[in-house]
Amino acid sequence: MTRRPQRTCVGCRRVDDPAHMRRYVLVDGVVVADPTGSAAGRGAHVHPDDECWRRAVAGGFARSFRQRVRVECSESDSSPTR
Repeated sequence: MTRRPQRTCVGCRRVDDPAHMRRYVLVDGVVVADPTGSAAGRGAHVHPDDECWRRAVAGGFARSFRQRVRVECSESDSSPTR
């Protein structure tokens, strides 16, 4: 049996299957949703719940992308990946 790669939620920092999370990428310093999971570049995964989203916006995205970021989308702007 082949295991899927696991990803860490940048909000709560729990490891989970990426099918249970939403993926975001950085485009010109702005966090944007990647609903298809196929955008180029480093991705940040977040569980689809309010608390994980708040923590990701508060610092999880910046930590993941290793730079200051702007978040102009809302948690509801994307659908689960895969």
